[in-house]
Amino acid sequence: MARLPHRGKSGRVAPPRGGRLDEMLLPVSRTHDTCSHSRWRRSPGGQVVSACADSGACHGAAIDEDPPAQARLEDVLLGRLVEVADAGAVIGPLAIARAAAQVYAIDRRHARDDTAHSTRTTKADIYLRGDVGCPPMDRKPSEPESLPCRIYRRAHLTGKFRLRSGAVSDEYFDKYLFEGDPLLLREVGEALVALLPERVDAVAGLVLGGVPLATVVSQLTGLPTLFVREQAKSYGTCRRAEGGDVTARRIAVVEDVVSSGGAVIDACNALRGLGGQIAAVLCVIDRQSGGSQNLAAEGLELRALFTMSDLQEAICA
Repeated sequence: MARLPHRGKSGRVAPPRGGRLDEMLLPVSRTHDTCSHSRWRRSPGGQVVSACADSGACHGAAIDEDPPAQARLEDVLLGRLVEVADAGAVIGPLAIARAAAQVYAIDRRHARDDTAHSTRTTKADIYLRGDVGCPPMDRKPSEPESLPCRIYRRAHLTGKFRLRSGAVSDEYFDKYLFEGDPLLLREVGEALVALLPERVDAVAGLVLGGVPLATVVSQLTGLPTLFVREQAKSYGTCRRAEGGDVTARRIAVVEDVVSSGGAVIDACNALRGLGGQIAAVLCVIDRQSGGSQNLAAEGLELRALFTMSDLQEAICA
């Protein structure tokens, strides 16, 4: 059983001593740019302090500067976990990942700035790193583009495109472009983790666009992944849902873009027919084409990161 973070007499949240959680949130360690001296460390009381023994060897490097951003974010994350523990919930990998994803939304910029000084990757960096989705070179580091803005810029194309309906459009949203960008894909996955319901046994990605998203969510949370085909294959195991048993599992279905929701409803009904329970449907973009209402009529809750209007407004901001 992992030992929980606690509040000291001063009210400050301190890391736990030993246990799995302590292994996940390792002490902060940074080095100066001009020497190999440790730049920061955590004191036994949990305070972030300078660990450089010789400031002269560091060419006068200030030892009283602000602690690194990751240390601040770790403190915020520990505080969130204390709140979860106070509410009587179990602190497991999913709770840690969900809390970390919420911390990202609080201040990704501070985490991104601190990665410039990182000399090693810890398990804490995996949850709290901020080096994804870096702003373009013509923007100041303190003013990074928002996630919806970067998704829109990456996937919005102009030209002549024939749509499924047969109509011709001068613009097209290619969802596979943001899913094919490893840094952007990870950040989207982190944001999806925060949308997961409280109790989930597995995530299910719909072929094709939902598969990479579900895989990243699985990596971040430790939840098993299922892969749902459009049709059961006619050979081998002849399964519609690959990756494990569906029976009696509470499943979060993951899709990239939802329009009318027909394909999602069909997949969810297939999972229900196999004995699964649909906890929620997560998607990156709701095209606002009636999908949310159609899913609700089937008893399915749609949790979307963004609507298409959100993306368009972000690019105009």
